[in-house]
Amino acid sequence: MTWGEGLSDVNKSINEFGPASKFAWPEILAHSAGVEVVNNAIPGASNKFISDKILEFKFEKNDKAIILWSWHGRFHSYQFNPKSEIGWKIGPWNAKAKKPSQAYFQYIYSTEDSLQQNFIYINHIADYLKYKKIKNIQSLLDYDMRAYDCKFNRVKFYNFDLQYEDTANDGKHPGPKTHIQIAKKYWKHIKGLLND
Repeated sequence: MTWGEGLSDVNKSINEFGPASKFAWPEILAHSAGVEVVNNAIPGASNKFISDKILEFKFEKNDKAIILWSWHGRFHSYQFNPKSEIGWKIGPWNAKAKKPSQAYFQYIYSTEDSLQQNFIYINHIADYLKYKKIKNIQSLLDYDMRAYDCKFNRVKFYNFDLQYEDTANDGKHPGPKTHIQIAKKYWKHIKGLLND
C-alpha cells in the first residue's frame, strides 16, 4: 500500500522493485506538507522487513518517521536467497504456491504467535526512535492487530478506517483516489508533528 502496488507508474519483478509510485500516499503527503519524502516500502512487506529498514535508515536530526505497519500474517526470511536483499516474502497470498510460505503456514505460523512477534517488532522500533529522538507516527491497518489485547504494547497508534474510493490497475490494491484519501487523513493528523 505504501509503495503503491498496482498504480500506473510502477513495475515490479519477483525480487526487484523500482521506485515507489508518485501517486502513492507518501508522495502526496510530502507534496501537501512541502517536505522531502523517502519511501522505503516494497510490495508485500512484513513488519519484520519494515523494522529492519527503519533500523538501517540513516536518520538526520530533524527527520520525522511515518510508519504504516503491515499485516501480521506476512513474514520475511532472509536465509532462502542470500543474494536477494529482500529474501523470501512469505504471505497468505502465496501459501498454496510457494514452498517457503507453505512450510511457514503449515508448521510455524499461529495467529497468537504472529501477533505477539509483530508487536515485539513494533515496540522495538518505538524504543529505537525514542532513543534516536525521531518524532514519529505509527499506524495500523491490520484489524487483527488493532483488536488484539496486547499487554506489552506501549505504542499509541493513529488508526484510520480506510474506505476504498477506487482500486489500482490490479483490481486489488488502493487506486489513486484512495491514496489521496490516505494522504489527507495523515495530513490532518500530522500537521503539529511537522511544525514541532
